[in-house]
Amino acid sequence: MPPFIVVGTNLAPPEKTAAEDLQTYLKQLFDIDAPIQQAPDDASDAFFIVGNPSTNPHASAGWREVEEQGIVLRRCELAGKPAVLVGGGSPAATLWAVSRLAEQYGVVHLLHGDVYPHETVPFHLPDLDLAEAPSLPFRCWRVINDCAWGPESWGLADYAPVLHQLAKMSINRIFICIYPYQPFVDLQIEGLRRDFTTLFYDFHYPITDDMPGRGIFDDEGPEYWNPDFPPRGSSFTDFHRAARQHLEGIIETAHELGMSAVMIVPILEFPPEFAPILPDAQRVQQLGQLTVVPGPNVAVDDERLYQLAATVLQAYVNTYPQIDEYWLDTPEFVSWTDVYEEAWQSLNAKYDLDRIITLEDLLDQAKAHDVVYDDGQRGRAITEAKANVAALQFVDRLVTDPDVLPKTCKPDARCALKAPEQFLPLTARIFHSDMHILQNLAYTPARALRRPEAIRRSAANVVTVFSLHDDNIGVLPQLCTGSLHAILTAMKPVGWQGFVTRYWQVADHDPAMLHLTRACWDESVTPEDSYRHLIEGVCGPSAVAPMLEAFRILEAVTVDLENHGMGLAFPVPEMGTKLFQPEPMPPELHADRDAYRRAAECVRRVPMPDHQAGRDYLAYWLGRFEFAVQYFDFIETMHAAGTAHAAVQAGDTAHRIEDVEDMLATAEAQARKAIEIHVPICKDRSDKGAVAIMAEYLVRDVARLRESLA
Repeated sequence: MPPFIVVGTNLAPPEKTAAEDLQTYLKQLFDIDAPIQQAPDDASDAFFIVGNPSTNPHASAGWREVEEQGIVLRRCELAGKPAVLVGGGSPAATLWAVSRLAEQYGVVHLLHGDVYPHETVPFHLPDLDLAEAPSLPFRCWRVINDCAWGPESWGLADYAPVLHQLAKMSINRIFICIYPYQPFVDLQIEGLRRDFTTLFYDFHYPITDDMPGRGIFDDEGPEYWNPDFPPRGSSFTDFHRAARQHLEGIIETAHELGMSAVMIVPILEFPPEFAPILPDAQRVQQLGQLTVVPGPNVAVDDERLYQLAATVLQAYVNTYPQIDEYWLDTPEFVSWTDVYEEAWQSLNAKYDLDRIITLEDLLDQAKAHDVVYDDGQRGRAITEAKANVAALQFVDRLVTDPDVLPKTCKPDARCALKAPEQFLPLTARIFHSDMHILQNLAYTPARALRRPEAIRRSAANVVTVFSLHDDNIGVLPQLCTGSLHAILTAMKPVGWQGFVTRYWQVADHDPAMLHLTRACWDESVTPEDSYRHLIEGVCGPSAVAPMLEAFRILEAVTVDLENHGMGLAFPVPEMGTKLFQPEPMPPELHADRDAYRRAAECVRRVPMPDHQAGRDYLAYWLGRFEFAVQYFDFIETMHAAGTAHAAVQAGDTAHRIEDVEDMLATAEAQARKAIEIHVPICKDRSDKGAVAIMAEYLVRDVARLRESLA
């Protein structure tokens, strides 16, 4: 008889998912149809007990005490028959425990699905006695964000399976990063209300019959767009209704998987409709310039500014009361430096901050931090520190004002300031003692490692950003596992709580995510251990050595590109035409191309697996590396065309404008070829968005440049 899955009588959603996942695993691994029921049955010879004693009384048979995030996998007996307890200190942890059990059976959890062992074995109950908890309790995945090649283009149907996979990998939070120009929050202030909104910074990516990769867009409209949203040009009301439904669906999906939700709230950044009532309004110097902020000379005690900020905070909370934590974000105003001493005195009287750090010591720390800036602005860190003292007072007033949060539908909303690092001990004292605070160490992981003093600075409940994929490096393959592991290792002893991922394209990052989630549970695991686990589980033992070498090469070239490739393949207007420069391709880019070539050769050395998952995984990485080589060929040709064009402009008779046009035609063909290499390995809407962007900014823009020379 098949084993039975024994559950409690009132399953929380994550436990229900856990039981159903276990049912799926047993079917896929052993072709067993295991029934789910609430009591043992004489008809079965073995049991899986899912849950803990508070949710399933049968779990007492093998329970070991663990904390809320702890898991228990333990061989025991139930009704005199062999059983395995699969439980956790919470419903979410029970889901993680089931996923860990699947790993014991040889399943590999990847971002786009599970990979099962390609060799079947008879069913057996594993002999387990495991009780453990993660060393980093905050493990968070960013959603929404921006750009057509990022999760802004994902519909709820795209999110749901990936969030499920992330839950299996013990990710326990989502970070909702939205922007004021997007349609997620409606505002009405002093008779003004929103009437404009858009996605993708209002950039357009037409779907045309002549574009490379046209076949993957058959389900799209005239341009690439989020499938959950009405067409561009629809009313704000329709946009907001769809956006709210979309985001509420993401939050509900996350909560059902046992994930909490945190949201960024930009309290001093506004849609452009509110510029007339914003003190000294200025456009934000960001892509599209679609939002406004107060000018640099606005006063910290400007009452209109305060009321605008209060209205924004109330709107976010009232629209999304399901959020578990709200992270408030403010720009820096140089004018606020004039009142920093008064602000400190007010905060110190209220919170006794001098017991933690004096204002003098705070500024001394900022002065020491000044060396990280390389733009020649000496003293900038001290100026920022002074301004942030005033910002801290501004936010404290906002979240303690009886007329702000208490007047919302969620008076107990948990809020904190997204703070600069010197302020972490202060924010931990001022806001909820268990409130998490976001701190960005640096733009990329390798750059963060250059600041060991910042990593070693400990403060309660602080989390940091882990960039899996940098937008400036862009569409090129990237892998940051080694750098992230080094940061993770340094964070743990000093009390950091965890990380928030940052990414655009997703599929490159199975190795990094697999390792990060394993390393949060097992401090001894190394990136190579995780790579071996992934490669052998997906592609077989013979793939391990060459794929390890490919990943080492990819990690090295990623660090190199963080140093000299920022902006290289940034998918924004002029992505391709900016390379039309009167100079040859720099030597370091030749080295990068050679690295990708060597990585591709490593993949080619792998014996072809006899199972589809392994073949698909190798095809993915070979395609990514070949795409990168072709992209660098495009870069080199654009530089050559720019050099030839400069010579023509200078009157060099050895060059003709027709030669330049031919070079640009070659570059356009190379861009098409790069995209066509990428198309068969597209795994999600981020990959499709990258194709739509490259079709516009590489193929069409270069064609337009060539035509302009004719």
